[in-house]
Amino acid sequence: MAYITLLLPLLIEPLDKLGFRNIKKGVFYGFILSLPLIVFSKNVFWENVNTIPQVFAEEVFFRGYLQEKLNESLGKEPSIFLTSILFAIPHVIVEPSIISCLTFFPSVIFGYSLYYTKSIATPTILHYSSNTFFLSNKELLSYLL
Repeated sequence: MAYITLLLPLLIEPLDKLGFRNIKKGVFYGFILSLPLIVFSKNVFWENVNTIPQVFAEEVFFRGYLQEKLNESLGKEPSIFLTSILFAIPHVIVEPSIISCLTFFPSVIFGYSLYYTKSIATPTILHYSSNTFFLSNKELLSYLL
């Protein structure tokens, strides 16, 4: 239920500033960019549906709110990279491991996807697909690291 706190920007910011625009474009690019992750997720894409509220809340807060606010003062790249560092920190706190530190890298991709599509739908779909891919390939990834 911690994700409810992450949704507080919905109460204080206009929805279009949080990335709630270009939804069709965002969904289209989200699924297109997620295809490789979906294909290699061992048919568990729909088994992870209960994580959608958490993924959505994280994207609203980190990409829609924080990245957009930082972008106003820092610019595109610094805001994406700083947001990605801040995104990785709670993952490392909850699950201290090298794999948790690696959440920085998909977060950068999520950040660029929001920047280019201007839609919160794209990073949300990518985030969900990335989580599903990771969960279905966790043994392989932990073996490699």
